[in-house]
Amino acid sequence: MMRYWTRFVTRAATVVVGLALAAGLVRAANSKKFNDARDALRKQWAAEQQKLGLNPLDTTSREKLYAAYPTPEITLCKVVDVAPGGSAAVEIAGKFPEGTAFLADDDAVDLAGAAAAGGRFKATANVAPGQGPGFVRIHAYSPVSGAHAACDALFVNSLRSYDLKAGNGWTIKAIPQAKAFTRKGNESSVTYRVEFYRSGEPKPFETMNGNYFVGAGHAPSDDFSLSLNPGAGGAMGQLLELQQKMQDPDAFTKMSDKEREALMARMDALTDQMIKEQQAAIADPAAMQRKEDQFGCRHLTLKTSADGAATGSVSCGKNVGSLDLTGRASPVR
Repeated sequence: MMRYWTRFVTRAATVVVGLALAAGLVRAANSKKFNDARDALRKQWAAEQQKLGLNPLDTTSREKLYAAYPTPEITLCKVVDVAPGGSAAVEIAGKFPEGTAFLADDDAVDLAGAAAAGGRFKATANVAPGQGPGFVRIHAYSPVSGAHAACDALFVNSLRSYDLKAGNGWTIKAIPQAKAFTRKGNESSVTYRVEFYRSGEPKPFETMNGNYFVGAGHAPSDDFSLSLNPGAGGAMGQLLELQQKMQDPDAFTKMSDKEREALMARMDALTDQMIKEQQAAIADPAAMQRKEDQFGCRHLTLKTSADGAATGSVSCGKNVGSLDLTGRASPVR
């Protein structure tokens, strides 16, 4: 069985796609309550510093202030996944001065039962429904000094599919190829298939793929931005779909030898077809340029409102231009 997996990984490695797109855009985009709570703490710290005669602008006084109320130390902060409308237990290990205040920097997250004892902060994070994907950071503030530490503690694992109408009459569907993001540490990604339909036609005339990537520190957001792979509707696209489905070695374990042989034969055939398609494009660059001009859609951006309405645009070739998009976003369950 291992030889099949090795062959699959080797073959899949020949399919190179460079298209990581960041989601989330701005840290703490949904943070009014967080900012208000932090401002209230700052006023409290200033009053206590004045009462104690500790001026943080004076070097000697500042040293005394931070010696008495040191910066919290975070030694372990493991990101946990939580779905919109769901809850998750959060635990952060470290050294926290007595009276340390903990705040989540996204207002859609409520920290219930928050408590710090024995070098551990624990809470239940409740996430409001309808949130977009992204990381939620928990901040620890030392009393009086306001010394600060923070870490990404939650990932809102929220996926949406999109049904869209373009200004030229096309219908566009963006469909995630998994039920949830795949997260590795503080980075998450999922592959989308994007289908383009002409008015009245039941089958897409073009299919593209894109990798939706949410990097560390990117707050939950309703903004969606995707780079599209050229030629993903042909052999390249089919190889990418196989790679996405079979990236888990356990999937091979469940296959019979006959099924594995059939899969490898299909990958070999698709690889040969992909090479022929690339050779044809090189042999007739004018035809490739005509297709680029007549389609050439490469970048999709969307914004989702609270009621699920989606608006945005897709950038295409010179004969198409930039198309305005309207439609609906639906949560993937």
